[in-house]
Amino acid sequence: MTVPLESLPNRPDLIPSPAAGILHGFLSLDFEQQATYLSLHIGDNTARDMDTIKALVELGDSVFPDLAPEVKIGVLRIFDTNAFAQGNTSGIFPKASKINHSCLPNAHCCWNDRVGLFTVSAVRNIAAGEEIEICYKAMCRTREERAEDLSVQNFICGCKACDATTTFGRKSDERRKQLAEIEQALSMYLNVPAQILDVVPGFDKRELLRVLNVMEELLKAEGINDIYRFDP
Repeated sequence: MTVPLESLPNRPDLIPSPAAGILHGFLSLDFEQQATYLSLHIGDNTARDMDTIKALVELGDSVFPDLAPEVKIGVLRIFDTNAFAQGNTSGIFPKASKINHSCLPNAHCCWNDRVGLFTVSAVRNIAAGEEIEICYKAMCRTREERAEDLSVQNFICGCKACDATTTFGRKSDERRKQLAEIEQALSMYLNVPAQILDVVPGFDKRELLRVLNVMEELLKAEGINDIYRFDP
């Protein structure tokens, strides 16, 4: 199931990440869109705030003089907290920004070139009344690493994979460490055409199949195997 969240002809709200591009993109929005943008959550991260202030200082007061300094800071902090990375650029999608995070998500969101929309897709059956959740960051990282990644959004995850007091939570960390190692080992083959894999130095088809089977079992045990099969 794919649910279009917003129609974005020519992707007009995708704006470059540097401060000037973000402010320019904000000013190009109409009044209602700006109000929606400013209503989004602002993460509380002092280190990132200092980066925001530094970016504004580098821009200088003569750039975007119609925006008060506190508005400029707010616009940049909102972008930092809510933007979804899409290749070499990032975009704000207000409805998607309101979806909560889980390290065991039941949905996946991304820009879908085939339909020209930013979409949210269920990766498993979602019960009536169950909250739709997506994963904000890379999943195959340890609990500590994920917590550090999520600190940018001032978010503390309470999913069962992040609960170190349970058997599942403790085993989850070990499984995700293994998955990260497998991902790293397989990365060398990602862009190699299948028809020439046999001539790649060190390539062993049987070993690859064994590793893929191990990966599949780890993903199933973790409950995130459907995310890996997702293709919008």
